[in-house]
Amino acid sequence: MSEDQPITATEASAPLVGIARVDRRTKDLAKRLEPGEIAVIDHTDLDTVATESLLAAGVGAVVNASPCISGRYPNAGPLLLAAAEVPVIDGVGSEVMEAVADGETITVDGGRILVGDVEIAAGTRQDTHSFAEVLDVARSNMGDELQ
Repeated sequence: MSEDQPITATEASAPLVGIARVDRRTKDLAKRLEPGEIAVIDHTDLDTVATESLLAAGVGAVVNASPCISGRYPNAGPLLLAAAEVPVIDGVGSEVMEAVADGETITVDGGRILVGDVEIAAGTRQDTHSFAEVLDVARSNMGDELQ
């Protein structure tokens, strides 16, 4: 797979190599994202609007410093990524925002993020099932948040 080709669902379990686009503001990043690139964001409770903008840009994978679903309230945005078979590595830590340079080639291997052969961050590789479990917890917590 060349770096300028979108990542396909059949390649989702293999290590992904691509250009990283780094931005704390997901909506700004989506405007700069080229198809197949890896979005490196720091977006707790990734909302549907942000998710749709990433999908429209052709995101190849998402590396999120924060949890896509914190459990405070249910948000279905991350499920859209999982349904589109976009690899999501969740909760890798805020250090990734400094460790990865915008435009740098990175590798996503399971839950690990590498620059060259050096692991710079690690998180949880999410899928439809794991996001659904977190959403169930968020739904049960919603009453607590509203009080």
